[in-house]
Amino acid sequence: MHFSPKILLSVIALATGGAVLAHGLRWQPEIPRTEVAASPLAQLPIAARTPDSQDAARLEALRQRPPFTPGRQPYKQSEATETAAVSEEKVPSSLPQVPEVRGTATSGGSAVAIILDPESSRLRRLVVGDEVGGWTVQEILSDRVRFTTDQADAVAYSRRPGEDPRSEVKPRTVPTQAADAGLPPGDGKNRGF
Repeated sequence: MHFSPKILLSVIALATGGAVLAHGLRWQPEIPRTEVAASPLAQLPIAARTPDSQDAARLEALRQRPPFTPGRQPYKQSEATETAAVSEEKVPSSLPQVPEVRGTATSGGSAVAIILDPESSRLRRLVVGDEVGGWTVQEILSDRVRFTTDQADAVAYSRRPGEDPRSEVKPRTVPTQAADAGLPPGDGKNRGF
């Protein structure tokens, strides 16, 4: 059998390239090693720290300027809260307890409120129209939720760090059937207006 010199030369080149590749895959660089003598670590003396006046002042500054409250100002009871406290005293005791708002989330036209249910003391996720503790959710805004019953309207504000829960309750006047149905005053019938 006779091989052409071109085929024989290409087979020899292919075999040589394979041998070089195989040798190259096993090659590793020589890593120089240096020996380090073991020695014990020197222990640094640590003085016992006692709380000093600087630490106490820093802690008091953190209490006075809470880091996660907008504006880093401590909560101050506003006039609206004071009037709400006064108005709550005038609210009849037959009204159910206003639910506590733990948080709200608004996105486009939808909104969700996280409410602490006063009856079961569990957190609930509510949307407009849901009922909790005798109150119906009417509106959810970024910082408050508006509730209604047949006897009163209430606004519960989202709780901020360091604040107590707050809400405003406004008793309704005696509702009439026409007012509840959205009809003009009169005998409750729409006369074509």
